Amino acid sequence: MARSGHWRQVTASLADTDRRLLYARIVVADAEGRALTAGDLDSAGARRLRALTSAGLVTVEQDELRPSEIFAGLLRDDPPRAAEGPERFLTGGRLTGLPRRARDRAELFGWLAGRVLAAGECLDEKQLTSRLAQVADDPVALRRYLVDAGCLLRSPDGRDYRLPSPR
Repeated sequence: MARSGHWRQVTASLADTDRRLLYARIVVADAEGRALTAGDLDSAGARRLRALTSAGLVTVEQDELRPSEIFAGLLRDDPPRAAEGPERFLTGGRLTGLPRRARDRAELFGWLAGRVLAAGECLDEKQLTSRLAQVADDPVALRRYLVDAGCLLRSPDGRDYRLPSPR
């Protein structure tokens, strides 16, 4: 069974071209009913083999190199998932840029407004800016975008912000 987050080690191991080629040789040899042996490798190959065995990609049985069944376990136990919805525009929980498409921006702005303010809650400019700073590097610009998009309402005197009433 795969360890949580183990897919990162597997991916890092296979990111190296030479390790990937060695892994492919081991898989092909196994599929053809033969096995490479540790003795078939030079010193650089032995280092690559250590990385592959450490990641759980290869097992050594009586000096024979065999591919493990790691991928089935990784995909079953801990598949990496791409963010969906508005969260796909965040990196590490922070907004790093704005979507190009207007529909995506509207979805993101609505989601962010609901994330920083509760329904019926009213915040002054300083409080709102402080909350927006938790998700964006430029909270002042984000506040302006949210107001311009109609995702936040500003009081007539410009002091307070709230979510618009549900339609």
